[in-house]
Amino acid sequence: MTEKQLGHGCHTTSDFNKLLIRIEKKTGEKISQSTLKRLWGYVSYPHTPSVTVLSILARFNGFCDWEHFCRVQASSDDDSTTAGDSDFLNQDIASSMHPGEQVQIEWGRGKSCMIEKIGADLFKVMDAVNIKLQPGDIIVSPFFGLGKSFYVSAVLRGGHKEGAYIAARNSGVRNIVRVTSTDD
Repeated sequence: MTEKQLGHGCHTTSDFNKLLIRIEKKTGEKISQSTLKRLWGYVSYPHTPSVTVLSILARFNGFCDWEHFCRVQASSDDDSTTAGDSDFLNQDIASSMHPGEQVQIEWGRGKSCMIEKIGADLFKVMDAVNIKLQPGDIIVSPFFGLGKSFYVSAVLRGGHKEGAYIAARNSGVRNIVRVTSTDD
């Protein structure tokens, strides 16, 4: 999406310079060339970008902010993947949960996490397998569902904000299992 606005991919220092100038012109906000290079994988960087940086890119692409981009992405993702015949699994799971409910979310290559809803868009990671999230993390995820990417707009770990997290980008979430329910 961002590269389409540039008219080509970002492969050279010159490409990143052109992009940062366009971003600043359109949004009035600055992103450093080194940040853009990290985002595009041009420079190795093991950390997740900040929500601030993601929001600037979202605004550059015509969205209000990162969360708005995530909501639009989720609503446009293909919902054709199903697991079982439960309506619970074929909708936006986050908004249908109540505090105290837990779900196990699974995606490619044995990656999964169990989360418990603790408030509006807030979840506590109860268990995490082969992913960067850790048990005890508090995450903000306004939506998630089967066949969609798992977007986390913020991670709170040990009292520190860790930034955004995106999982299941390519294959989407493969399975969601309700573990507990306040209705039971």
